[in-house]
Amino acid sequence: MRRFVASLFAACSLFLTTAPGSAASGLAWDQVTKFSMDGSIPEPNFAEDFQTASAPPQQDRHHGMFGGIQNSLAAAMGGLQMLQRGIAERHYVAGSFERVDNIAEQTATIVDCSARTITYLDLAKKTYRIVSLDHPQPPATGGGPGSGPRQATPVQDDGTRYKIAYASQSLGPKQISGVNTDGYKADMTITVMRPNSSPQTMNTDLTEYLSSYAEPHQTCPNLYLGMGPGNGGAGQGPMATMEMTHMIDAAMRTPSGDPRFAFSATGPALPSGRLDIFSVYQFVSPQSGGRGFATVVERGNVRQISDGDKTIFGVPPGFTRER
Repeated sequence: MRRFVASLFAACSLFLTTAPGSAASGLAWDQVTKFSMDGSIPEPNFAEDFQTASAPPQQDRHHGMFGGIQNSLAAAMGGLQMLQRGIAERHYVAGSFERVDNIAEQTATIVDCSARTITYLDLAKKTYRIVSLDHPQPPATGGGPGSGPRQATPVQDDGTRYKIAYASQSLGPKQISGVNTDGYKADMTITVMRPNSSPQTMNTDLTEYLSSYAEPHQTCPNLYLGMGPGNGGAGQGPMATMEMTHMIDAAMRTPSGDPRFAFSATGPALPSGRLDIFSVYQFVSPQSGGRGFATVVERGNVRQISDGDKTIFGVPPGFTRER
């Protein structure tokens, strides 16, 4: 199971929208991604969940002979609590720019597809660093911007291919946080085929509610930007599963299709090019004895932005470049 999830831990795209017919150059949204241990589908509650997930993590540090052990245990427990509490992000996309802020950790990543650069901001320390999109550097250590799991990474095609077959049904209209949506449910079978490896398969139930907002897509192809590392290079378990849901969403909504994916469907086709306001992926592993778990994605506060707004896509005044 872990090897399967890690193999899917690849590239994700942003999902930001403009209303159909709108001339706005871009839009932003807020987002919460969290992990359901029992696999149940909660009722949408974006405002409360976003507030909870935005709280900064505790930074208690222990010293002395057993301080390192205590810190490691605290980090593990804190990671699990973060997954259950949720990860709050603020997304922006306009023209050749996109940006993702991690609210609780006070970091941000800005991609400029025209300049071919990635800028990492540490909003707490007021520092930044810039790397080439074509020659990315390994994740930094020590907790600076872009360190740990939030490193934007161009995706390399390692030959892995994904086959997704699903049977879908309509759930009808539903208003969520004042937004009119159309609901769909799909029973999915996902097969991963890696070079020189046996295919691996798992079952997933997708429940999603789609808005009428259309999604502009990132102008940099095959770029990961979000919660976890790209290229399947690190991370397993719940975090990798969260990332897998974003990757599947991106593949299903890529206008020209993702060549790594092959889809087949029965029932009503899942609409493409529409922002999902609320979605839940429920997973059941053959090794789990029928027990399931789920990742939940909630979105709200959709708003217009401009690619000329340097307060969003530029380095803020007073920030110092890292050496």
